[in-house]
Amino acid sequence: MHSSLTTRTTGQIEKNAAIAYNVVMIDSQKQQQFFADFSKKVADVVETAELVCIRANEQTFSALNLRVPCGHTELWGLLMFCKREIYFYVSPNENYMSLLFRRLTHEAAPQEQFIALSTLENFSVALPQKKWYSFLFFDAKHAMNASFTDCGATHKFVITAVGNAYEIAERLRASLS
Repeated sequence: MHSSLTTRTTGQIEKNAAIAYNVVMIDSQKQQQFFADFSKKVADVVETAELVCIRANEQTFSALNLRVPCGHTELWGLLMFCKREIYFYVSPNENYMSLLFRRLTHEAAPQEQFIALSTLENFSVALPQKKWYSFLFFDAKHAMNASFTDCGATHKFVITAVGNAYEIAERLRASLS
């Protein structure tokens, strides 16, 4: 009996491992296809991507030429590290509730958006100063302060990353220099 239980357990583990491998491979293939498609759009080779959220005021989003849903102050997207430039990419997806509200308010459907952050005048990124209570807040290790100049005015915004902000900020600085 012990051997049949071991066989079933081993078989189940192998089956679960095969399923997990297939999911990873499908996701990897989708990612590679997305990177290839994005590379064609911008005529640059994608190296990596990071999931981030940009929080800014209406004037800053306007200067970035990014459209934000009515009443929102943040926009989720991917920070695309390419060989020559760094882009912020926003997918045109929306959830069911957003679709419902958009139709009720007659807003336009979301569209794909991207901007080359590295081409912005005086674009810079800095980590916020740590306070003694920073460990209490999620943003403390995930937020970066960013700024750029447009028509003589300085615009500031916050980039909140899912990953480690220090590592991403270092990669941004290295790409910008």
